Amino acid sequence: KKRAWLIFDAKRLEALEVKEERANLKNQLKEAQKQIKPVKEKHAQMEGEVSKIKSRYTSLENKVKKDRKTYEDCETKTQTFQDNIENTLAEFQSIDAHQRRAEREVQAERKRLEEIQAEGASFPPMDEVEDSLRKAQSELRETKSKLDAAKRRAGSVQDKIDAEKQKEDEASQKLARLNDEKSLRRQRLFGMFQGLKDAFEWIDQNRKMFRRPIHGPIGTEVQPKSALTAAYLEHHVSSNTWRSFVVECPE
Repeated sequence: KKRAWLIFDAKRLEALEVKEERANLKNQLKEAQKQIKPVKEKHAQMEGEVSKIKSRYTSLENKVKKDRKTYEDCETKTQTFQDNIENTLAEFQSIDAHQRRAEREVQAERKRLEEIQAEGASFPPMDEVEDSLRKAQSELRETKSKLDAAKRRAGSVQDKIDAEKQKEDEASQKLARLNDEKSLRRQRLFGMFQGLKDAFEWIDQNRKMFRRPIHGPIGTEVQPKSALTAAYLEHHVSSNTWRSFVVECPE
């Protein structure tokens, strides 16, 4: 019985230690998740900024191309008008008016081009944006690796906890069987010896009066390994001994 209780206590302590380790790993997992959250948010923010910058850059580039083409068209028209002046004096006034109008259009387009170029210069360089994005992705991969390692450790600890729980259940079942057998032997002794039940109940109700535990009756504490051993003890041990109680303190 004592050995079973010792085994049970040892397994219970081991289960508590494993449970504490499991709680620590859960806390580490939560901490890792907290650490990865700002990295994810920063990564999403940087991706959004990169997408916006690329979209605006593409729009501005298309606009510059379009304005450049318009400028080139205007230059072509201006050249055409100048050639017509040299070839047709009769149409000088009309061509001169067209030229002035084309020059005004060219100046307006040049001004628009300068404004677009100034607006494009206010954005950070693409190299800096891409470098920030690469750093954020590297931090995210490192944090994810730590999180995966913590999950694997938690799974291993859970397996150990399950194994220890199974051992604890087996020890509890064994202890319950021993207690049942002890109870049956006690009832048989109570039926065989008058007054033994009263003595047992009095001791059980007044255990606090004794400094040390009391064991007995002895007949309930002995567990023969075989029927032959039980028969031998029954014939060689007196009934008074079977009915006796054992007190751990000498007095």
